[in-house]
Amino acid sequence: MVQRLAVPLLFLVITTLFCSCSKEVLDAAYENLDRRADMVLCDSSYLMGDDTMSPIRLSGSLLSFYRSDSRVEIEGASFEQDDGNGSLATSGSCNLAIVDTVSRNVTLKGDVEILRPADSLEIRTQTAIWNNDEHHVSCPGEVAVRFEGNEIKGSGFEGDFDKGKFTLASVEQGRVDL
Repeated sequence: MVQRLAVPLLFLVITTLFCSCSKEVLDAAYENLDRRADMVLCDSSYLMGDDTMSPIRLSGSLLSFYRSDSRVEIEGASFEQDDGNGSLATSGSCNLAIVDTVSRNVTLKGDVEILRPADSLEIRTQTAIWNNDEHHVSCPGEVAVRFEGNEIKGSGFEGDFDKGKFTLASVEQGRVDL
């Protein structure tokens, strides 16, 4: 009698496990396992911070932790940080966020969007690098920047979020009306 129930019960458990994640998520998880991730989480968040700033919450469809490389890769990433008083300071999204877990520097790749409501700032690019010690973002390639009704396209964006100072190495289109 027990054997008769064991087979259908085992089949039910296995079916439930395989149906709980979509095929795309499982395929991505298996691909990351081939790269020897220590841990892979689906639809999760990663909280990053220190004593000098409010924590940044990074969420994604797939988080892969690589302990030996001191990094976390977040696919389908979105992020947000408050200003310490409960208001949104920074938010955005990208296809892939790579966090250095030692320095807490972050590289954002693919369809990067960064929003800073307090500065009326919107940045769109393909690659952005966040330097956590300096609270500084750099976008080495092409970038579109919108602020206070102005839109500029160029390259070599640098932004100091603490000072609210933003520069472009070259402007290809647009102008700033001060």
